[in-house]
Amino acid sequence: MEKPFNFVFIGRSGSGKGVQSDLLMKKFLYLKHIVTGEMFRNLSSRDTDTAHRINQTLKRGGLPFDDLATMLWMHEIAFTIKEKDGILLDGAPRRVVEAENLERFLDFLERGENTFIIFLDTTREEAEK
Repeated sequence: MEKPFNFVFIGRSGSGKGVQSDLLMKKFLYLKHIVTGEMFRNLSSRDTDTAHRINQTLKRGGLPFDDLATMLWMHEIAFTIKEKDGILLDGAPRRVVEAENLERFLDFLERGENTFIIFLDTTREEAEK
């Protein structure tokens, strides 16, 4: 069976990752959309020590612990993505170590060569519009 395409969108908030993801989802119906920010929002709404620390970090303008981000999307892929599904990862990786983890995980799944990284480069001013 031929492996499906996978797409990874990276770019600042407001760069259009969501808009572009929606367009790809219409073209490739087998894609499963994984939104890292959504996973963090879900986790941060809980009454746990991890959620409290995430909220403190975000209030200071920081990024949450990188291994936590990796664990969240890796868990989602491991527990929901079937062999026929494509992956549309939105908002991760954000750090080099996350990119390395993603590359190794996709290679483990034998999906590396069918994966396309798309960087949406925009200025802060344009993103804020």
